[in-house]
Amino acid sequence: MRVVKREVAFGYQRTFLPYGEHNKSSNRVFYIVFFLLVLTNVLTIITLFFSPDISRLVNSQNSKTFAAYEDRISQLRVEVDRLYSRQYSQSGSLNLQLLELKQRQTELSEIRPYIEALAQKANDLGVLVGNSDIKSPIIVPSPAQNLPIDNIVTSSIGDQENINQQQIISLNTLITQLTNESRQALKSLTAVANQSSNEIITELKSIGYASDLSSFDKNAVGGPFIPNNEHEGSYDLLDSANKLVSSLDRLKRAKDTIQTLPVLMPLSGKYRLSSPFGSRTDPFGRQKAFHSGMDFAAPKGNIVSSAGAGIIIYSGRKGTYGIVVEVKHANGLITRYAHLSATLVRVGQSINLGDTIAKVGSSGRSTGPHLHFEIRRADKAINPQNFMNVGNKLSNYI
Repeated sequence: MRVVKREVAFGYQRTFLPYGEHNKSSNRVFYIVFFLLVLTNVLTIITLFFSPDISRLVNSQNSKTFAAYEDRISQLRVEVDRLYSRQYSQSGSLNLQLLELKQRQTELSEIRPYIEALAQKANDLGVLVGNSDIKSPIIVPSPAQNLPIDNIVTSSIGDQENINQQQIISLNTLITQLTNESRQALKSLTAVANQSSNEIITELKSIGYASDLSSFDKNAVGGPFIPNNEHEGSYDLLDSANKLVSSLDRLKRAKDTIQTLPVLMPLSGKYRLSSPFGSRTDPFGRQKAFHSGMDFAAPKGNIVSSAGAGIIIYSGRKGTYGIVVEVKHANGLITRYAHLSATLVRVGQSINLGDTIAKVGSSGRSTGPHLHFEIRRADKAINPQNFMNVGNKLSNYI
């Protein structure tokens, strides 16, 4: 039950409620006022939002803003893609060019020792290049190992800022130049080697001793057909080197054949032909006779050299020949050196072309110091002059 108190003072009447009832009344008033304020704001916002003019204005501004933003993003994406594509294209192109140059340089460096060895072999065989008056050993171009490609490739792949197209062109020009110079050197050596071999073989055929060289005919070739479009560059250089190998082998075989034939004049210094091969008047009986060799008048004691490589099969006295040295050569020929004053070799000894074997004398049936020189095949004397002529023509190869 509520207790209500009234009090009259100074003409006014005051009513007193209990404490709890007074507090509840104040809260109710506050909530009502707050609700009304919130409701008013919400209604105002809804009214503005659904206003046609205001709605169009807001939506238009948002559309323009978003459209411009999307346009900027699209343009930026296109530009980035374009720059990336161009950079990737340039990067890939430079990388491919550098890798190609690196491969060419590596191949040139690898074949370089082979070319140098062939050039040295050619020089050892006496292969010279130049005109008929002035000839000189072949000069191989500078080594390819000194090219700066290794450093450029190492530092530039993936970092094209360190290299430009002009450097690529310069390196390509340098490698091409070295390759062409090496190829030209090989071709020059091959041509000279073939010319020398042909000259030797032609002369050896004149005395019937070129049959062993038929297997080295430069026209004897073969093999399957393989198109050359995939085997250019270093393969072409290697092909030129291999051709030189064949030419040098053919030349060496020809020069080795010369060494075994008695084509070298067995005397040096002062001498003269005193009696040729063939029919002559015998110096003692003054009758017609057959001379089985060539006589070379020379001072007693002059050195006698072997006309070709072979093995000593006789060293000592032999009837009217006096003191004799006989040499058997690999091709079946036998050379005889007679009327000596002394021999300087023993039976079974191997000798090379030009080795000293005896001294000039006048032993046996002789009218004075001279060398009697014979060449025999199947125990039959043949004219030494033919071999001497070949030796004179091929003196550059002996």
